[in-house]
Amino acid sequence: GPVAAPWVRFPILERSPVGRYLGQIANAVALLAPLRSALATDNVDVLCVQEYWTARFDVLVRTLDYPVVGVDQGVPDRHEIKLLKRGSFRRCAGVVVQTEREAAKVARYGGQAQRIPNAVDTGLFCPDGHRNGRSDTVVLCVGRLHDRQKRLSDVIRALALLPVEWRLEIAGTGPDRPALEQLADELGVSGRVR
Repeated sequence: GPVAAPWVRFPILERSPVGRYLGQIANAVALLAPLRSALATDNVDVLCVQEYWTARFDVLVRTLDYPVVGVDQGVPDRHEIKLLKRGSFRRCAGVVVQTEREAAKVARYGGQAQRIPNAVDTGLFCPDGHRNGRSDTVVLCVGRLHDRQKRLSDVIRALALLPVEWRLEIAGTGPDRPALEQLADELGVSGRVR
């Protein structure tokens, strides 16, 4: 919409924390009308918003007549403006985080977070020992190659600590592919990463 047009036309506006915050507000305002329509059409009960440190979250919890739950997906908050977070956390229906550290940070801004780790339930998803004759062990990651958010460099570093029969397969594309390939090479595991 026209409110968000300057940030689309001039991406340089988002290079500063203030510019990014204002751009996120413009983005949220631009999507409010279609979002309200979609929420009503789909008979939505609760809206889940990724990345509660953004201004988008601040706008949505203040303007929608729906319960809004904020979810942490790992984007660092150090460059985000937190001026309105206390009020946003008070107004939202809930906050979900992955770590105790993040829960403590939310608490410093008056929020109460529920920790739900981003992990595999090994009680439900467990190997049955049948490996179709394969002797290697594969870790599969599916996601955008954007390390700041997906932290695939952590997985590559972990692979370097595992026995040589372990391999890592990554399905995805993104801007950090060269850096991730370089890290695998530096750690001597590039032959075990695909």
